[in-house]
Amino acid sequence: MNIHHKPDFVCIGPEKTGTTWLHRQMSTHPQIFLPRFKEIRYFIEGSHVPVGSFRKRVSSNHWHHQELNLYQQRRWDFYRDHWRKLPSMMKEIGWDFRFLFLPRTDTWYARLFRADQVSGDITPLYYLLSEEEIARIRTTFPQMKVLIILRDPIQRVWSKAKMNLSRHKGQAYEQIVEEKMYHFFDYIFQRDGCYLSFLTRWSTHFDQEHLFITFYDKLQEDPLAFINEIYAFLGVEELSSDAVGDHFYRKVNAELKVQIPPKYESYLFRLYKACIVALEKKFPTYPQQWLERYAHYGDE
Repeated sequence: MNIHHKPDFVCIGPEKTGTTWLHRQMSTHPQIFLPRFKEIRYFIEGSHVPVGSFRKRVSSNHWHHQELNLYQQRRWDFYRDHWRKLPSMMKEIGWDFRFLFLPRTDTWYARLFRADQVSGDITPLYYLLSEEEIARIRTTFPQMKVLIILRDPIQRVWSKAKMNLSRHKGQAYEQIVEEKMYHFFDYIFQRDGCYLSFLTRWSTHFDQEHLFITFYDKLQEDPLAFINEIYAFLGVEELSSDAVGDHFYRKVNAELKVQIPPKYESYLFRLYKACIVALEKKFPTYPQQWLERYAHYGDE
C-alpha cells in the first residue's frame, strides 16, 4: 500500500529537549497541525516499544502503554468536565477514539493527520529504526520529510541520566551510586552507537530535499533562526521577531541544575570521542565546538 501524502514530516532525535520545545512552537503555527499526543511512536511499535493496542496496554506496566493510558484518562476527564460542549467537539472526540481504540495500521496512522495543514509526527525515538524499517517508511510515505536534531552526545547522555536515574526514580542526585551511573552510560552508548550510524541509515533513503539536519546548539544560540530554518524546509510561513513573545524563549523541561562531574564527563568523552571526531568531518561547526569543550581531557 502506498499512502502518498500524510504525514508531511517526522521529527526525530536523539535530542528530546529540543523536540519538546519545537512541538510547543509548532503547535501554535496556523499552517501546521500536530497531534495532541506528542510522540505517536507508530514506526517503533513492535521493535522498540510494545504494540499499543487497547487490549494489551490497559494492564501493561511499560512506560509507553502507561503514557497512552494516562492520556486516555485525561481526555476522558476533559470530556466529562465539558460534557455540555460535546456536540462542538466531535472532531476532537473522533481523533481520540481513532488514536486510542482503532487497529494501528498505515492507514490508521495517516488518518491521524490533517489534509488541509502541514502535519507531522514528533517522535525522537525513530532514530533507532533499522534501515529496513526506514525503507518501508519511504515506500509508504514517499513525500514525507525528515527533520533530525542533534546534540553534543555527552551533554545529551548526562541530561538523560539526570532525568532517568534521578527525577523519574525519585532519588536525589547524591543517592545515585557510581556503578549505576556508569552502567547507564554504557547502556546508552551500546544502544545508540555513533550518530553517524543512524544518519547514514536515514540518508540512504531520504535525499537532501527530504532530509534536514540541525543542532540543539543552534536552538540555544538563536531560537528564531533555528525554527525559521525548519519552517523554510517545511515550506510554511517563517516568524518575524515581532511575532514572538517571552514564551518563545522559555526553557522546556528545565533540567536538574547539576553540572556533570569531571569523572563522568571524562568517561563519556572517552566513549564518544571517536564519534565526535567523525561527525566533525561531516558537520564542522558544532562538533568542532564539542571537541574544544573537552580538549582539556587530551588523549584520555
